[in-house]
Amino acid sequence: MKISGKFLRSFLAAVVILIVGGIIGYVSAEIVPAFIYRQSSIRNGPWITNPHIGKQAADIYTRAVIARHGLLALDRTEAVYYTAETDSEGSSLQAGHDYVIKGEDLAAGWWSITAYCDDDFLIPNEKNRYSYTSTELEEGEGGSWQIRLSQSPKEGNWLPTGKEVDSFSLMLRLYKPDHEFYENPDIVELPRVVREEP
Repeated sequence: MKISGKFLRSFLAAVVILIVGGIIGYVSAEIVPAFIYRQSSIRNGPWITNPHIGKQAADIYTRAVIARHGLLALDRTEAVYYTAETDSEGSSLQAGHDYVIKGEDLAAGWWSITAYCDDDFLIPNEKNRYSYTSTELEEGEGGSWQIRLSQSPKEGNWLPTGKEVDSFSLMLRLYKPDHEFYENPDIVELPRVVREEP
């Protein structure tokens, strides 16, 4: 069967249009929202927050990132969210390393720290432990506390990072936080994330 030159040109044009359309769609749906979201975010040590999360006036890019990463954000007056993808030295969080999150009492009605795989799902583990809340932490003197993150079990507050995970992230959720978290999100005291040496 002979294929005409006109048909072949039309077919190739359609393929090119599909490829270009796919690239434009990917860039506009993934890269652009993530870039704009990062540009409007605020950093505090390893923690990042975006002041537009939970606001009615949030732009479409912020809404897209929230929808993409599965964050069911409450109204800004109810909660503030921080995420960490690095330790306090700026190195990405890797499940093959041990970490300790060190903090003091956080000025909020209730708060939690949760670990997530890089696909935004909870990290599977035999202990079925995915987070710690302000009401269940074993505290030290003066309200200080530590959470250890590792693949192997640790004493005290231990958050497993799983055996089949490469990188992971943390989310700090603060419910009914003190006004300082709204007014000074970049300098308010937050927990440190420290990589432990073997």
